[in-house]
Amino acid sequence: MIYIERLKSKIKRPFLSLCDLFHKDNSLGNNRLRISFDTKGLLPRIKNKLRNVQVGSNYGHNGIDILTLTLMTNNPDLVIETHYADLLALSVKQQKWLLKNYAVILCDFEEGGDVYNVSAETEGSGPCLIEYIKSLGIVPKKIISLTSSIFQGDYSQLNIKSIHINLWPIITISNTPFYSNFVFDKDLKEKAIKQLDSPRSHFGLCLNKKPRLDRVRMLAELDNRNMLGKFDWSLMYSKESSSTNDDLGHFIKSPNNFKFNKSLEIAEESLINFLNKYSFPQLIQDIRNEQYSDAYNISPSWFGKYYYYLSTETFSDYVTNSLGYSSSVTEKTFKPMCIGAYPLVLGLPGFELYVRNLGFKLAEFDYDKLEGKQRILSIADTIQSLSNLPFEYNSMVIHNFDLITNADFLASLISNSVNSLVEHINETASDVTHSL
Repeated sequence: MIYIERLKSKIKRPFLSLCDLFHKDNSLGNNRLRISFDTKGLLPRIKNKLRNVQVGSNYGHNGIDILTLTLMTNNPDLVIETHYADLLALSVKQQKWLLKNYAVILCDFEEGGDVYNVSAETEGSGPCLIEYIKSLGIVPKKIISLTSSIFQGDYSQLNIKSIHINLWPIITISNTPFYSNFVFDKDLKEKAIKQLDSPRSHFGLCLNKKPRLDRVRMLAELDNRNMLGKFDWSLMYSKESSSTNDDLGHFIKSPNNFKFNKSLEIAEESLINFLNKYSFPQLIQDIRNEQYSDAYNISPSWFGKYYYYLSTETFSDYVTNSLGYSSSVTEKTFKPMCIGAYPLVLGLPGFELYVRNLGFKLAEFDYDKLEGKQRILSIADTIQSLSNLPFEYNSMVIHNFDLITNADFLASLISNSVNSLVEHINETASDVTHSL
């Protein structure tokens, strides 16, 4: 039996952990991600699917303090879970001791490995993971990088193994009761599926909170082709030039706007013309507020309203980190599954292939092989073509809605990753035993 216990966090706003998922109400916004699936039977389903592992059974979501851990007899079946930022918060002596004596899970469910960085000078949660571990002068017993990235690799010289986990379908469906009720109410779900057989009243929806260059390029390209008017769309952009720490949770006043404004210094003229054409922030009626907490919620009024949903993902160009590329398929892609719309994904090459491999049904459009500007142009071509054709994807839409509201599917997103993690730990332990 493997026992996963969290290392008690020393940072002010901890990152979401496996132990949080199993032992804490994470819907209150205490962590950087809000998720609530511990009601109505999903958590028991996850536990029933786990094999030879217990998560947080002794110390819950609070975790074990590093000083307490150092006083304990070393238990080979104990695996310590933490975040890179929490690891760095320890003294160097404590870091070395922990990494040498225990298998350690570094969890990053939100940023897709972006916290690991690629060099010591890169802005982020800390120095390059590889460079930093090497600087400690040790070879860790085992590090498991448990992230939402779909493009992470291993680093065998330091016993680092990458395992993928994607909480975003659960986050997406769980944060609005109107939608989470479909997961456990069979009659309600059947009525919803019947509603999806009806014609939609609107062509498309495109929600954009944080301004990013390719997101705005996508909107500008559709506007240039007179196609943007077919979408209800939003963009939380501001031309203000300063903010305070009190504004960090506020999209309109967020420093993210000012990072984007900086990038406009080298932006193409068409993008500048687009921003000058409209008043910002551009809101739609169904957005609740201008706070970060609103980013994951889905309005009930969107259900069965739109044929298409243009998903503008966080990563649409390759961003390198220590173990590969920062890349997560997030709630932006799974929202259309919930509302009964067909997704068109502005992201990295293979994002839609990844979604199909999860079990969702999508057509194989050529743009999924492209990135950046080429993908933007190809998506715009696709939208232009679809606008002149009857909607042919309703069977896929219904399948996708049925899947994202399937409790066993949602449970398996976590249990499969945890079981893979345990299998790897057991294989490694077996290899060590044989070598002795």
